[in-house]
Amino acid sequence: MEEKPSITYITELARKWRTGTLSEEEQGILDQWYSDHQDELLPLPEGSTDNPYVIKDRMMKQIFSKIEPEHKTHFIYTWKYYIVAASVLLVISIGTYFYLQNTPVHVQEQSFANIDAAPGGNKAVLTLANGTKISLTSAKNGELSVHDGISVTKTADGKLVYTIKEKSGSTGAPAGFNTIETPAGGQYLVVLPDGSQVFLNASSKLTYPERFAVNERRVSLEGEGYFEVSHNKARPFKVISNDQEVRVLGTTFNVNAYADEHRIITTLATGSVEVSSAQFKRSIIPGQQAINTPGQDIHVQQADLKTALAWKDGWISFKDADLHSIMRQLSRWYNIKIRYNGAVTGDIFNGVVSRSSTLNEVLEVLKEGNIKFKLEEDKQEGKTLIIN
Repeated sequence: MEEKPSITYITELARKWRTGTLSEEEQGILDQWYSDHQDELLPLPEGSTDNPYVIKDRMMKQIFSKIEPEHKTHFIYTWKYYIVAASVLLVISIGTYFYLQNTPVHVQEQSFANIDAAPGGNKAVLTLANGTKISLTSAKNGELSVHDGISVTKTADGKLVYTIKEKSGSTGAPAGFNTIETPAGGQYLVVLPDGSQVFLNASSKLTYPERFAVNERRVSLEGEGYFEVSHNKARPFKVISNDQEVRVLGTTFNVNAYADEHRIITTLATGSVEVSSAQFKRSIIPGQQAINTPGQDIHVQQADLKTALAWKDGWISFKDADLHSIMRQLSRWYNIKIRYNGAVTGDIFNGVVSRSSTLNEVLEVLKEGNIKFKLEEDKQEGKTLIIN
């Protein structure tokens, strides 16, 4: 009879899984270990409404209760694809770990059972060079503006597309600037006149000329945007955020420049970029990110691309994140205010939740980490999430 792997050995494999150093043989052992445990749910108490995966979580914490990290780490996953991987991670953390199928969760807590916040969507306001403001949320699909040989169109699939009209030439006047701004709970995709695409996250603003200059393509970003830049060696593409400049020729990258994050993170998916501030300059390659903190040198490190780029694919992802960091993400996407009553836990969270989930569905998962929430709504102030 084949001997089963010990808890100690499984724990070591889980640590290696996190660092990406598992061999194929070790991955097989880990997969088999999960398969052997996946049906071991605790009996449901009579009348219990708990999700069976939450029951399994409690069982697994009992099994591995001797594995104590210095600080609690919570693993939060709400989609089926991550159930196997996340269950493995449980063995290195006595902290609460959640894994739920991608099905609606009914909130039981009275404190926010009757109030919810819908997820964000395609919402933005376009400001033209002449000062005209157009709500892209309510505007009809079709051509919105034509100026200086440039057509601006809202498409049915939620894009704002700039097109150079072949039969209409430029007047030769200096190019005016347009601005697209997403509110909290908004996102929008812009196709610029050169064919480059910018996907804006919530609470973000992009300013750009109607027609790019002959020697460069320069835009300004506040908030977060994912860029797919069309290649043009003669006209480098530059993204300005505060005192930072990202210079590229043609590539895909993400810039997180929210003011409340107090640093700018540039993550490169393909190609190469040069990141510079008033004092420092660094080049990064695919899979790296540059972290620009005011008054410090630009730090370059390996990036977790799945986490950094998850938002553009419809997920809220966090890795080794504290509660404040998670709440900032939720505040932007669900258009809510956050208020803390008392000290906040120093626990670390890892996980992925769908951006299509309602706020209550996310809170239902987070509350398993012994965090108490209260969601209040005021006609003037809107919705506020109070954390005790």
